[in-house]
Amino acid sequence: MPTLEELLQGKTPAQQISTLKLRRNCPPAPKVKLLDDQFNPPGHRINDRGYRPDKPIKGTRKVIRDGKEVEEKYIERWEEVNRIAVSLQKKIVNSAVSFVFTTPVVQKADFEKGSKEEKVFEALKGIYFANKINSFNRRVARELFRYGECAEYWYPIEYADKKKHEKYGINTSFKLKVQLFSPGKGDELYPYFDESGDLLAFSRQYYTKDVLGKEQTYFDTYTANNILRYHKDGGGQWVLESDTPNPIGKIPVVYYCQPGPEWADVQPLIDRLEKLLSNFGETNDYHASPKIFVNGKIKGWSKKGEAGAIIEGEKDAEAKYLSWDHAPESVKLELDTLLRLIYSLTQTPDVSFDSVKGIGNVTGIALKLLFMDAHLKVFDKAELFGEGFQRRNSVVGSYVGKMDTTYEGTSEDLYIESVFTPYMIDTKSEWIQTLMQATGGKAILSQEKGTELSGLTQDPAEDYKRIRKETEEEETFNVFGKGE
Repeated sequence: MPTLEELLQGKTPAQQISTLKLRRNCPPAPKVKLLDDQFNPPGHRINDRGYRPDKPIKGTRKVIRDGKEVEEKYIERWEEVNRIAVSLQKKIVNSAVSFVFTTPVVQKADFEKGSKEEKVFEALKGIYFANKINSFNRRVARELFRYGECAEYWYPIEYADKKKHEKYGINTSFKLKVQLFSPGKGDELYPYFDESGDLLAFSRQYYTKDVLGKEQTYFDTYTANNILRYHKDGGGQWVLESDTPNPIGKIPVVYYCQPGPEWADVQPLIDRLEKLLSNFGETNDYHASPKIFVNGKIKGWSKKGEAGAIIEGEKDAEAKYLSWDHAPESVKLELDTLLRLIYSLTQTPDVSFDSVKGIGNVTGIALKLLFMDAHLKVFDKAELFGEGFQRRNSVVGSYVGKMDTTYEGTSEDLYIESVFTPYMIDTKSEWIQTLMQATGGKAILSQEKGTELSGLTQDPAEDYKRIRKETEEEETFNVFGKGE
């Protein structure tokens, strides 16, 4: 197969862009407007008046037609019907993000103490801390789960004074930043894969406005060798604006994709649920208040609010309340079934107060079983994010080698593992009791370590020394001594 450079050679900018858009080799580009409507309750189908129109209230009136007085029906007014939208899509996405990334991802690596690999690893951690990587991971996950794709772009910025610093533990005049590309922000993403699934190029089309408010269209392409920028001129023709060398020799973009949004499989179920709830609301509006059925002629009605009221009727007249003898059990059953399927198919635990209030004090194994489906989902997502984070470490590590040439190439020998831990309510006390039973009731960690893990002091080592000193002072005044 020819290289990407060979495919682009001799073509006009417009032809080059058409070539770069050809080989996504992943799910189709997301329909952003549709996904935004599904995610936000005001855009749900149930609120579409074309799908669920208002109810016409008809009246009758007398008109003269062909010289005769007749009654005709007409629409007296339109009554707004119930439209109940439920934000289950938000619940599904937010729950998935929380279970995957509430507990920060831990980066682990093997290296010799004092080696260059250790320095690069510490620089990576410094760069991630400076870019608030834990919060950034959550934003990546939220955009991916919402639109089915997103990407992160790492790029260096040189300080204005060009003075070197050791902010990351390396000697450099650059800082490294990251930008999130997402369809929800107006970005059109075009990864270009070869037959073996390797990413040969990544492109992004986006729109900005100049100082006069006129919209400008840009198309940026990142390859292992070059970074190209195209833009549309005043006549709407593509022009190659710049072509700069790529300093790290690898595409500085991490691309994430999955087949559709997180709620794709249950969207029809959510539509049906909202329709049932809206119809049930209409039924309640018409039939929840008591109604009186009258048989015969009624002479007089009691006044509103009158105590001991009597309805006076002629002989054989009858009045009785209409009662709802058959509760809509089938509707309730379908609503419950739909909710259960929605939560189950998206592996989203229903941990609302009403759902868990009757199950008592859940701890240990029972708690893990309650969250098991969500944890299995985390491990599924770890396949996707683990691959992405491995590429992220490779890209950032290569930048470290360019920012401080002392460590150039070192990152290629550094193997970093990303460890994902699903969110779980803290059950350490039960685990500690289990360990102490296994050790015959003996302590399982030192007092110094316990002080450190308490999180109640900013200087655990100094506080531990004070505790020791206070203990020794107490023993000095103990006339019985320590004992044997």
